[in-house]
Amino acid sequence: KGGKVFAGGGALYPNLGTASLCLLRPKAPPPAEIVWELPFMPRSSAGISTTAGGLLFSGSADGYFYALDAATGDELWHTSLGARVHAAPMTFAVDGEQFVTIASGNVVFTFGLPE
Repeated sequence: KGGKVFAGGGALYPNLGTASLCLLRPKAPPPAEIVWELPFMPRSSAGISTTAGGLLFSGSADGYFYALDAATGDELWHTSLGARVHAAPMTFAVDGEQFVTIASGNVVFTFGLPE
């Protein structure tokens, strides 16, 4: 789906003495309207990666790794990695098969994507 750009982010700190809430807010091209919004709790410092196939990958401070529909924000899949996700996911292809890789704690995980 060429020509579509997703960008955004942001954080809201309702009470600095306790928990914080992170909002993932993809924005469409100008006038940059918010396409959808997804709250994360606890706040995440993980990066975000998207694919040409319309997937969005990110992780959370409590060790979960997510695959979302980039157009709608619907959760497609998640798994617990057991440690904080603090890196940006990477995608790559080998012999026509696409993979996504993410660091969690001191471990690197790689998952094959369905066709």
